[in-house]
Amino acid sequence: IFDGLPSTQAQNVQRAEAEGVEAEGKWQLDPALSLFGNLTYTRATDLGKDVPLAYIPPLHGRAGVQFAPEQQGYALTASMDWALAKTRIDPTQEYPSAGYAVFNLSAQLFLDRLLAPAFGDTRLIVSVDNLADSAYRSAATYANVAYAESMTNPLLEPGRNFTFTLRHRF
Repeated sequence: IFDGLPSTQAQNVQRAEAEGVEAEGKWQLDPALSLFGNLTYTRATDLGKDVPLAYIPPLHGRAGVQFAPEQQGYALTASMDWALAKTRIDPTQEYPSAGYAVFNLSAQLFLDRLLAPAFGDTRLIVSVDNLADSAYRSAATYANVAYAESMTNPLLEPGRNFTFTLRHRF
């Protein structure tokens, strides 16, 4: 609090320790069908204050399945982004966050195969992210603890959203 008003102040950490592990894998069930996933765990501590460093996400990852028949000109993907609840926090720096699971669908259309070879390496990618329109927060999103927790503090991640991408590589 400065002059009676909530305020923030940036401070350097003198000594910190961060440790973690990341794993990623893909299992090709047959030439057209694969399972994939990754997970990341990080733990970080401000050694000078013996408190957790803020905005370090808890265990989180992605799991999915992809169907991409060879030479057919398309690939379909379903995935789930997830994270465990974050409760190891310094309450003077951040709010705890709930765990979540968010489902996504996407289709890639290879235009050179579907329409004409003249399109080269051009893809139309159509995605629906957060299919269930879940309200969730990433543990890595900044919050100002001088103010009450709200829809914008820390900011909610986007609800259901549609993305259309036309990508050409040359």
